[in-house]
Amino acid sequence: MNSDHAERRVLAGKIAGSTNLFDIRLTKSVSELHSIPAADAKLDVDLKISPSAQTSATEDGASLLLVNADFAVTIKAADSDAADDANPALAAISCSFTAAFQNCLEDEPTQDELDAFADTTGIFALYPYAREFFSDATRRMGLPVLVLDLLRR
Repeated sequence: MNSDHAERRVLAGKIAGSTNLFDIRLTKSVSELHSIPAADAKLDVDLKISPSAQTSATEDGASLLLVNADFAVTIKAADSDAADDANPALAAISCSFTAAFQNCLEDEPTQDELDAFADTTGIFALYPYAREFFSDATRRMGLPVLVLDLLRR
């Protein structure tokens, strides 16, 4: 583990110890199949994850911490010799999930603490839902079922 991730985990720990996860929702999804690959085609997968966090209040005044993560997968034929223009995406799938945490912090967290929490605890809470979403979407699109590896940060 590099020192930057260790520092982010310590910063996130200031929030993690005072929150409770109580809801996760799919807030956006897009699946596009641009072309159908050959049955024996080797595929390359590119995954991008963009987390963010913010605080919010409910109508009854309870404090929430919301972590949103945008996940995007691009699937291409495995052709290392072709330029990106010559090897267009076969499919593009994206989804966003939001996790709601009950916020029991006494003080308002800083933006650095929120960002660190989103990038560590938040992503680890949401990633299994994104993995399942991508597996199901690729299966429904008639592509080989995509099983993303475990998240390592």
